[in-house]
Amino acid sequence: TCFITDGDLIQTFSQGDLPAVSGIAHKLKSSSRSVGAVKLGDLCAELEVACNKEKKCEVEALMADSETMIEKVDRRIRHYLRKMSGF
Repeated sequence: TCFITDGDLIQTFSQGDLPAVSGIAHKLKSSSRSVGAVKLGDLCAELEVACNKEKKCEVEALMADSETMIEKVDRRIRHYLRKMSGF
């Protein structure tokens, strides 16, 4: 399972609900930055702004980038947790 999930983000985007995507991006931005995933936080900030300005093409590109970045952060968190638990 994923420690950071973009499932809600993807589902909400697929429904075309940009205000809701903006809200999810805002929450993920804060959470990402609090665990040191600054690049993901910055990407979420860009996504939040693009949604608020209703720039659909930009939102689509940022969604693809966010999915990739979330996967990277998830792998790093898993690695860190394995290392800390001794497995």
